[in-house]
Amino acid sequence: PAERGSAAAPAEAVLRDAYARLPVLVRSPEGRLTTTVAGAPISLARLDDALRRDALLPVLPIGRFCRARDCAWVPPEWARRVPAPVLKELFGREPLATHVLGEAFASPDAWAGVVAAPKP
Repeated sequence: PAERGSAAAPAEAVLRDAYARLPVLVRSPEGRLTTTVAGAPISLARLDDALRRDALLPVLPIGRFCRARDCAWVPPEWARRVPAPVLKELFGREPLATHVLGEAFASPDAWAGVVAAPKP
């Protein structure tokens, strides 16, 4: 599969660097967003609340942003390789640019209740 055009490369690099600086996010069994700092779980309730309101997130094609509630989580490899119109058709919403979000947002579980998740 062809990689996305090089015109998006600088924007992708900036987004990838920014999100790579965030710690890995995990959704607890109780549904709370947390991260681990110095071995201890830390609640990210305020971040979770902000994401649930009207957070703007990077979507495909790169350079666009969309409200969280209007996005769909897509596997990072799909975001990297499948054209945005195809992903939008498959998921019925703007495809989240998961391939630039890094480890912090790699799991669809971290996005539960924030963006649309793919059906099993």
